[in-house]
Amino acid sequence: MLSPKWQNLKIFFIALNIPLSITAFLGNLLVITVLWKVRSSMCLHPSSKLLYSCLVFTDLCSGLITQPLLVAFIFSPKHSKGCLYLQIPYVLTSTILRGVSVLTVTAISVDRYLALVLRMRYRTMVTLTRIRTLLAVFTLYTVIGSMLWLYKFRIAAALTAVTLLLCLLTASLCYLRIYLTLRNHQIQVQKRVFQPREQKFQMNMAWYSRTVTSALWIQFTLLFCYFPFSTVIALRAVIDVSNSPHASAIDLAWYITGVLFLSNSSINPILYCWKIRGVRAGVKDMIRQFCRF
Repeated sequence: MLSPKWQNLKIFFIALNIPLSITAFLGNLLVITVLWKVRSSMCLHPSSKLLYSCLVFTDLCSGLITQPLLVAFIFSPKHSKGCLYLQIPYVLTSTILRGVSVLTVTAISVDRYLALVLRMRYRTMVTLTRIRTLLAVFTLYTVIGSMLWLYKFRIAAALTAVTLLLCLLTASLCYLRIYLTLRNHQIQVQKRVFQPREQKFQMNMAWYSRTVTSALWIQFTLLFCYFPFSTVIALRAVIDVSNSPHASAIDLAWYITGVLFLSNSSINPILYCWKIRGVRAGVKDMIRQFCRF
């Protein structure tokens, strides 16, 4: 049982989910509207836009469904039927939505690497059909993982840890290869004088570098928000919390890192507007139209 001090602190952090839920829903609703309404100004290949749209949609659903469920779950009496009825949909939705987010962010890093390596073949190799199939596989995988959380907690925790590790390694390798390739290109640029065609290619590389920077910011933010919560989940899987003298501290850490974990859905729209020029321009136009209305 948490002491009154910890109880009040827990309520304070969980109450943060209310404004975070609102900002996550409204922010991502605005971004996804811009992505599919202002098509010409995005400067993104349709498959890349679909990956970003999937990421925005999962964040939107997190603000609309998962965060309100968490607030209701925490404030419901422990071991009651209401608590159980809220826990199951919360675990399912948070696992599915956050799992798809992690896998999609990793897919974005691979997409940026393929755009650099394949160049002219990129548009024929990375198609909408293949991206849709990939996203369907991500969804199926996370649905299976969410079922494990309900019945085999330790297996689900181990599977989550392995998935996060593989995603982190994959993204790190992609961005490392991108960095080395861009660095070699920059060295070659400094050694020669451009013809008009080469100048156009140089401008494309500058645009590509901006898209990689945007994806990298999203990757770092996701890691910052997810890593503490993943650590606490790993501790809960290893330690028998019910019999541990540190049960209160672990529970409190779970609540605090859970808020940080879900706050990623509110931070991402800010990153899109800050780092993606087309999204920023589209959001400004929509706000102006709303103000005129």
